[in-house]
Amino acid sequence: MRQTASLLLFPCLFLCSVRASRSIPVCIPKHPICFSCRYEEKLSHHSHLISANKHSFCLESSRIFSPGDSLQFEAKFSEIPLRNHSGLFNYNRYLKQKGMCARVQAIDSIRISGHANTPRFYLYRLRNKLIQKADRIFKDSLSSALIKALCLGYKEELSASTRDLFSETGTMHLLAVSGLHTGAVWLLLTYLFKMAGFKGKKSQLFLLPILWTYACITGLSPSVVRAAYILTFITLSHALNRDYNAFNAIAASALFALIVTPGALYSVGMQMSYAAYSGIIGIAPLLKRLVPSFPRLSVPICVTLSAQLATFPLSAYYFHAISLNSFLVNLIAIPLTTLLLYSGIFALSLPSHISCFFTHPIEFLCKTLTSSLNAFNTINVQANHLYPTEIHLLLLYCLLFLICFYLRSRKRNNLSLIVLFISILGGYSCLHNYLLRKKQEVVIFHSYPHSCILLKQNGYGFLLKNTQSPLPDEKIKSYIQKNKLQLVPAFHGFLHSQLYYDGKQLNFPDDTISLINQSPIRAKEGI
Repeated sequence: MRQTASLLLFPCLFLCSVRASRSIPVCIPKHPICFSCRYEEKLSHHSHLISANKHSFCLESSRIFSPGDSLQFEAKFSEIPLRNHSGLFNYNRYLKQKGMCARVQAIDSIRISGHANTPRFYLYRLRNKLIQKADRIFKDSLSSALIKALCLGYKEELSASTRDLFSETGTMHLLAVSGLHTGAVWLLLTYLFKMAGFKGKKSQLFLLPILWTYACITGLSPSVVRAAYILTFITLSHALNRDYNAFNAIAASALFALIVTPGALYSVGMQMSYAAYSGIIGIAPLLKRLVPSFPRLSVPICVTLSAQLATFPLSAYYFHAISLNSFLVNLIAIPLTTLLLYSGIFALSLPSHISCFFTHPIEFLCKTLTSSLNAFNTINVQANHLYPTEIHLLLLYCLLFLICFYLRSRKRNNLSLIVLFISILGGYSCLHNYLLRKKQEVVIFHSYPHSCILLKQNGYGFLLKNTQSPLPDEKIKSYIQKNKLQLVPAFHGFLHSQLYYDGKQLNFPDDTISLINQSPIRAKEGI
């Protein structure tokens, strides 16, 4: 019976996920219509997430709304096109991953007709009250912005210099409420429950409503929800006396998250989070064997280093750069951030006339954190302009898995497999670079009001036309770095054997490309 039930479990899960992920196609109106919707959350400075009839849309507006507001306005709809952004962040793809069907622009003024009173939006209003409380009790603007970002997930008031400081030192993940913050809050709640006398396994079930309340107050960001899923499965396994395995808890939470939102599989945040979780569980115990003499010091070192190792390939693939000494910065930044998180929660939970007495130590911690990051930023070592392919990514993770397997078993056969995969990785990298140089193409970049036409030929990049001088914009620079091109201005004459350029035409042996600035003449055939 148990084997039959386990076999039936997979088709049942599959059918549930198909049912949950099935979406009704949206017919985008071509003409403006009167539109009623509900405000969900803020995406960026001028972009907002709204919902109507179980569909999500992106509203372009500079007004400020509260989650749960009912909005009415005359709306104009437009599709969200997916374009290739040459290695840069693709905002349209991000909107698609959030489940948005179209963009919405308000033609007339937006009217607020009501407000939802569900528990979720009540917690959003509680979050806004805590944000206002932080503004009252903290005199220093930097401390107030950091506390609101760490404790409440509100990052709107962080200055550009503060964001750049965290980004350049590889500690940007500390500003966003994520699994690290959720785990720290979970440990604090567990400690407080033990102090209060709740020591049984069943008592841990009372932690789950508090955990999900914290997740709602911080805005239900995907990273917090993922961490809450994992901690929920771990708590249920302890309370119900089930066999506990950390990898099973991670796999179950990932499965449940994908059943609810299948599109999250392509989210960079989800891939980075689960890579870090798996690295901490799989790599950290192996690293502890190498430094067993100082257990209190070795635990944070191994945890930080294992998370960095597991996410290095993804960082190179998505962000094209890795910080080689970021784990050293995190050894100092993570404890300070945890202290700031605990002290900030303590200050926000007390009445204002009492919590104002605790602001000076918190402001001192904020200054210590930023001073430490500034000191490390002067010696920051980064590997930039990294553009691995999907095959590079697969080979790197296979190599990392084999190294971990060898450290666990210590068998020579596994060592020979490691050498084999290193050889395959090196051979593929050489072949990829060779084919990259041999590839020939003409690329057109257009970003209103500037255009650029680039010829790629044998490792060189010839700028045939460039309206933005003296240098091309970031999209073209990213393309040049990705293809390892040497940029050369295209003078009149021979660019290569059998390739001639006269300023208006690019002549190949079998074809001709004409460059037209402004002309009513259309091509007779083709493009």
